[in-house]
Amino acid sequence: MSGRGEEHPAREERVGEAVAWYYQAAEAGGAPDPAAFLARFPDVRPELESFLADKGAFERAAGPPAAARPDPDAAGAEPPGGREPQEASGQEGPAE
Repeated sequence: MSGRGEEHPAREERVGEAVAWYYQAAEAGGAPDPAAFLARFPDVRPELESFLADKGAFERAAGPPAAARPDPDAAGAEPPGGREPQEASGQEGPAE
C-alpha cells in the first residue's frame, strides 16, 4: 500500500491548521499579508493559494461586510430612493 492515502488526511489537517491560523490572525488585528501567510506554510502553499483566491472571489461577490453598509433601521436613515410618502407606506399619520 502506498503512503499517499495516509498522507492525504495529514495534508488536509495541515491546510486546516493554516486556515485556522489565518482567521485567528485576522480576528486579532487584520488579515495577514498573503505573501507572509504563504511563506509561513510552504508545505501546503498550493492549497493556500487556492484558499486565498476563493476567499477573494467570495468577498468580491458578496460585497462589503454588513458593518460597512448603512443600517436601514438606524435613526435618520432613509431607504434607498428617499423617503416614501406616508400614504404609500401604509402607515397612518398622527391622530388629530
